[in-house]
Amino acid sequence: MEGPGETMRGDRAERFVEHLRRLHEQGDRGALAALRRGLASPPGTEVETFPYVAPFLFGLSPAQEAPFFIVASLFGSHPEGRGSGSFGAALAAVRARRPSGQGSLDKRFMALLETSAEGLPYQLRQLVSLARGREVPVDWVQLLNDIGE
Repeated sequence: MEGPGETMRGDRAERFVEHLRRLHEQGDRGALAALRRGLASPPGTEVETFPYVAPFLFGLSPAQEAPFFIVASLFGSHPEGRGSGSFGAALAAVRARRPSGQGSLDKRFMALLETSAEGLPYQLRQLVSLARGREVPVDWVQLLNDIGE
């Protein structure tokens, strides 16, 4: 239910992530804190995230909305940098910067691949936390597109 010529992979995801980046660049710590609070709740249930996410959801089904809430909350926890490429590429960079913990990273990655839709936010939160700790940026547009499919 995208607008004419618009897909999840296109303009909507890019506009949404650019909106999140502006919040960070403007130093809106309150907005980022509100987004992070969404990490503790199922996607779309933390009311404080609505003002930052809802304007981008017009015409989407609840299942299509969930990735926007997930990415917004994850972004709130790791807004620095601009990654490029897949989430797997970001995790490979984490792995390269974390030689002593490769086994646990591999286990977390496998858990991500095997998780249900309900477990996805938790698994992603764990891996994004590792990326943040190793200062590895995430390509939020790509991640949104990947989990939105």
